[in-house]
Amino acid sequence: MVPVIAFFNQKGGTAKTTSTLNVGAALAERGQRVLALDLDPQASLTMALGIDIARLEASVYDLLVEDPLPLSEVIVATRIEGFDLVPSHPDLAAAELELLNALERERRLAHALAAADPLPYDYVLIDSPPALNILSVNILVAATALVIPIEPHPFEEILTWVERLRAGEVESRVALVP
Repeated sequence: MVPVIAFFNQKGGTAKTTSTLNVGAALAERGQRVLALDLDPQASLTMALGIDIARLEASVYDLLVEDPLPLSEVIVATRIEGFDLVPSHPDLAAAELELLNALERERRLAHALAAADPLPYDYVLIDSPPALNILSVNILVAATALVIPIEPHPFEEILTWVERLRAGEVESRVALVP
């Protein structure tokens, strides 16, 4: 089974999209085949990968709603060799309401990935929305691993002490690893 790694945090601004993009590009650069799924209605990953959302014929929305398309019909190539994308679209914001009464609504993404198995990829990466909603639940059900990016501000005090150690202001036997 292909690892499905979700970059997940309900807060915005925690580098979920940046992390998804950079990890995907690094894996592709090393010869791994990567499929990224943009499940954020803001479609930042889609746009960062050079996809014009106005010209999309299908998006992750079409993968999840009633009469879903198969995964293979939603995948688009990106300008990064070995890195494909299931793009997002602002229409995805309506999925919450459309899935309200749908059977197995929390498993739509898992079912779409399972129906496409075996996937011709080494990794599946998911960029998550900054919310806890039905899209988030779909991600948590489909993922085999979570990466939870966090804001570094709680560590600012630690970084201040590290800088003081480096400057020699505080005596310590601790070696700092760059």
